[in-house]
Amino acid sequence: VVAELALALMLLVSAGLLARSVVRLLDVDKGFDANNLLTLEINSTGPKYPDNASVFAFHDRVRDAVRSLPGVVSVAVVNQLPLGGNMDMYGVAAQDKPTSNPEMVPSGDRFVVSADYLKTMRIPVVEGRPFTADDERDTTNLVAMVSQSLAAKIWGGESALGKRIRLGGDTRPWRTIIGVTKNVHHQGLDASATMQFYVPERQWFFADDQEILVVRTQGDPNAVAGAVRRTIRDIEPTQPIVGMSTMDQVIATSTGQRRLALVLFGGFAMAALLLSVAGIYGVLAGNVAERTREIGLRAALGATPARILRLVVGQGARLALVGLGLGVFGALALTKSLQAMLFGIGPHDPVTLVAATVLLLATTLVACLVPALRAVRVDPSQAFRND
Repeated sequence: VVAELALALMLLVSAGLLARSVVRLLDVDKGFDANNLLTLEINSTGPKYPDNASVFAFHDRVRDAVRSLPGVVSVAVVNQLPLGGNMDMYGVAAQDKPTSNPEMVPSGDRFVVSADYLKTMRIPVVEGRPFTADDERDTTNLVAMVSQSLAAKIWGGESALGKRIRLGGDTRPWRTIIGVTKNVHHQGLDASATMQFYVPERQWFFADDQEILVVRTQGDPNAVAGAVRRTIRDIEPTQPIVGMSTMDQVIATSTGQRRLALVLFGGFAMAALLLSVAGIYGVLAGNVAERTREIGLRAALGATPARILRLVVGQGARLALVGLGLGVFGALALTKSLQAMLFGIGPHDPVTLVAATVLLLATTLVACLVPALRAVRVDPSQAFRND
């Protein structure tokens, strides 16, 4: 029983820490609004799409058709999805901040987007302006937007508006920064917000033949998923549609490792808790059955029900205290190994430790009360007659 109680406490503390970590992780400001967002990958490969113009035209047809569907608020395309598991980074060189070593320039996540991308994802523009349809059409006046983190990395406290940057090497053209966006978590909610830059789709050096379509809906995005799929099929039946999911599902997948650990520890903790409760109940119930004559004698000699209750519950409480004491030391050792999976909380968090201890102690006392109340109801005359 002592071993079961100690193991149950260790697992309860671990599950509690993981649960609080997941809650804090999901509360992180992602930099965009994940509600009511449908995402899917569209492809434009093969002989039907021999050049950039044909790819861009396909993207335009898809956006226009999906935008006209009932329940759709806005539609955009992007080369990679935040928290989607992609990594596509380029060096960012500033014209007014030259470096002696080109390899030392900071790198940013590349987001090649249609004009409505920031609006669809609801990524706030904190300075300047977002892209417009004119920026998409104009391939001579090259523009870009950067995140707050990238702007601070290069220019410190200076404004980034109007500054010129070069993306991807010394042979690339200069671009003018027209806006600064809020930081977005791209590589993980538990990672620091990375640096991003945004470029209009037609102003990039090449057309991405695998793009992510993001669709903001008025309600549940799953309600329009079928219509979106059929619409794209009608436009291009030969190309695959991959990975259709809501943005909430994308976020859930990005936190999957922690969720799996929480399910495992939580399941084992509940099993250990039930075993420990059953164990202590069985020990005390058997003890009461063996001591029926003694309990009857005590009652006959004047022992009050409260004293008999303390007698039985006290035995269970002593087992519980020993088990919980060992469990505290075990939990401190076990949770230290979980430190890499925790977020926003330490492995020795006192609130979680106390809460798990109180929960286990309360459950144990309830298990003790059942045989204790049975002992209180022992009739002295009946106990001697049975003996």
